[in-house]
Amino acid sequence: MIKLNLLEENYFLKNNIFYHSNERLNGLFLIKNGFHKIFKGHLVNGQFSGKGTLFKNNKIYYKGNFEKGCFHGKGTLFFENKKIKYTGHFFMNLFHGQGSLYERSGILSYSGNFEKNKENGFGTSYYINGNIEYQGIWKNKYFHGYGKYYYNNGNLWYHGDFSNNLWNGKGIVFLENGEKLYKGNLCNM
Repeated sequence: MIKLNLLEENYFLKNNIFYHSNERLNGLFLIKNGFHKIFKGHLVNGQFSGKGTLFKNNKIYYKGNFEKGCFHGKGTLFFENKKIKYTGHFFMNLFHGQGSLYERSGILSYSGNFEKNKENGFGTSYYINGNIEYQGIWKNKYFHGYGKYYYNNGNLWYHGDFSNNLWNGKGIVFLENGEKLYKGNLCNM
């Protein structure tokens, strides 16, 4: 591993590409800016590539795979308080594929499929107490398609069709005690 400090002569960063004497860097590096760690991992043509760790204020900000300087493949993104913000798959810096999203406090808020930073496909959202809020199909961050919606206490509230977060189509509504309230078609409830 090559240790370099951007404060040393002939090392510099331009347009997110690392250089030494106008040549792009290649290999395994520990890059610092003074006493602050910036990156530990592989550079290909001066860009983060393969497995690596990116630091912000000397704390791990991202750990995982890179491609052409971007988060790409499996990785974990962290809040400043060192708690996980997101863990899962990335595509060119975007949440894309299976992943889990967390609140700053460390509580899981969503687990499932992402497409370009949005919940898309099958997924589960959670209340702050850890109980499931919704489980089913998502489209562009909305409940959309078949799913189940729960009361905060964990009891089923509704299961059926959703459209843009609304109960819309065939479904069954339950009271909080579990008693069936209604079965049939619902429109934008």
